[in-house]
Amino acid sequence: MCRFLLVQKELIIEYCSLISGAFFVIPNPTIIPNIFGNSLGLFDLLAAAPAIRIFRGLLLYDNTLSNHLFDLTLLIILSAIFLALGLFLYSRKHFKPE
Repeated sequence: MCRFLLVQKELIIEYCSLISGAFFVIPNPTIIPNIFGNSLGLFDLLAAAPAIRIFRGLLLYDNTLSNHLFDLTLLIILSAIFLALGLFLYSRKHFKPE
C-alpha cells in the first residue's frame, strides 16, 4: 500500500512539472488578460511556473530581476498562500482538541 502511494505521489509531481513548463513550453490559457502589462494564465497558479520563467529568463536570455518583477511578485504571493494553506491544514489535522 505504501509503495502504491509513493508511485502516485511521484506521478502527481511529474504531472505538475509537465504542466508548469519545466520540461517544455506549453500553451498557457489566459485567465486575466492585463495586469500591469502582463497576463495571468491558468498554469501560473502553480508556484513552479513563475519560478521556471524567472530562471529561464536569468540563465538563458540574460535578463535581470527587474525584467521579472511580475513573476517574482506572483511567486511570493503564491508561496505565502500555499504556506498559509499548509499551516492551516496541518494544524487542523494534528492539533485537534481532545
